[in-house]
Amino acid sequence: SENNTGEVAIEKEENIALLHKALQKLSVEKREIIVLSKLKELKYKEVGAIIGCTEDTARMKAHRALKELKTVYFTIQN
Repeated sequence: SENNTGEVAIEKEENIALLHKALQKLSVEKREIIVLSKLKELKYKEVGAIIGCTEDTARMKAHRALKELKTVYFTIQN
């Protein structure tokens, strides 16, 4: 139904707003890594070159940043 579609769209917007709020609570470095690796979809080798570390370190930092983002997101969601 059309009404259901509207509710889904609103819920999606709320989730995006929450995600932005959660991102703002991360350190600048963690936020940058998430933006580069997930939003801009750069390879970890490229992310490492930008932030000045190895590909493996970039991968590890991205993993940790995403884990923290998830924790922050669920904390502010409740």
